[in-house]
Amino acid sequence: MNRQKRQLPELHIEDSSAKALNYFLVFMSIAQCGIGFLGSKEINAVMAVVLTFVLLLKPGRASAKALRVLPWVLVNILIYIFQSIRYDAFDVSVVQLLYFAIRLALPAMYLVIIGKDYFKYYINIIYGYSKISLVFWAVAIIIPPLDSYLRTLAIVFSRATGSLVVEYKNISFFLLHTFTTQSVYHIIPRNAGPFWEPGAFAVYLAVAMVMLFLKTRSVKSKYMNVLAIAMISTQSTAGYLSLFLFYGWATVVSRSRYRGFLLIVLVIVGYYLYSETGFLGDKVSSMYERQSTQDLSGFTSGRFYSARKSIRGALEFPIIGRGISRRTDVDEYSEFYGSYGIIDIPRRFGMFVGSLYFFLLILSLRYYSKERYDNGTAMHVMAAFIILSPVYFSQGVYLSVVNLLIVETVLVQTSVRVGSVQKSLIDKLNKSEIAY
Repeated sequence: MNRQKRQLPELHIEDSSAKALNYFLVFMSIAQCGIGFLGSKEINAVMAVVLTFVLLLKPGRASAKALRVLPWVLVNILIYIFQSIRYDAFDVSVVQLLYFAIRLALPAMYLVIIGKDYFKYYINIIYGYSKISLVFWAVAIIIPPLDSYLRTLAIVFSRATGSLVVEYKNISFFLLHTFTTQSVYHIIPRNAGPFWEPGAFAVYLAVAMVMLFLKTRSVKSKYMNVLAIAMISTQSTAGYLSLFLFYGWATVVSRSRYRGFLLIVLVIVGYYLYSETGFLGDKVSSMYERQSTQDLSGFTSGRFYSARKSIRGALEFPIIGRGISRRTDVDEYSEFYGSYGIIDIPRRFGMFVGSLYFFLLILSLRYYSKERYDNGTAMHVMAAFIILSPVYFSQGVYLSVVNLLIVETVLVQTSVRVGSVQKSLIDKLNKSEIAY
């Protein structure tokens, strides 16, 4: 036990009085990102009620602290309303606006309730899910008959909970693991963890690894090893790129005398994997060649193709954007319809809100970078942003609870600092007046 605490003291949770409740709440915040039926908007509404109740029971001004994101929520709602008026989507109801407001407010509520330990709980939960997923992944490779039987049980559970769409996607095994199908680019099954697909699992693994490194400035731990192995098992193209960038960053900032040699080895391994694996080199090159020249009047499918449409849409609707909801969006065959990743934010919300999202994301990463260390903050912030960019580019998770929680961190935390600065300025003015 002591050895573990010396190894990773930053993951030790000091306040254990509400540990069970906090683990439940952090689990729900992750589950709402897309784990089985817990990713539905109805669960969002239920959790809004639960979190409001918990906030009201907390001592002090916790509920008032959550209101610091209100300007951010109102700006987004105004954009939603302007889009509804501009694009004749007058069938948008108050209930839909309320769901949208809840989606934006929930992350701040989680953050206020859990506090600074949120990502300690988050890392532990993703670490646990990684170990569970690796067992299921090993079974799929080593014991296919058992894997088929477990898949059958998962289909029954998914149908019973209403999360099953088709029998090859989002097949949740009692919220522990999601079964997927093997693609033409992969020799062995992919690991989706508890999420709807391996690429989504890669996103939240990348977040865990980045936050863990910002807290510890080390890759030498059982947590990091398991997270990295889980990332490899996803066989996600974007996940591998984020993993490569992550270890490049960790090597550059390390104090090892062998870091030059390690970087060379990393580049060689990366080049070999890109050249020899179908889901990296072959997949990326074929997708890029096909989608970079494809006419934009086709059905939106593919990351590069969608990115081209997102850029075109952002330039066409720069002020208020278009597509916050399905009712205000264009047709999926339109040259302005994007559907993947953070590059679609300026199209859906307009250039102003899109730029604000990225600005808040960087400031929040800066907050987490300075939480325990002050050295090399700017470099770590940019590295964290660059590492997360591949997985954020490939998945439309920018409005998920976890990612909005990161974005809204600076809104919740900065208000305290602004108040302190204001008080300091007032004190100085008062002293000046007295001296005068």
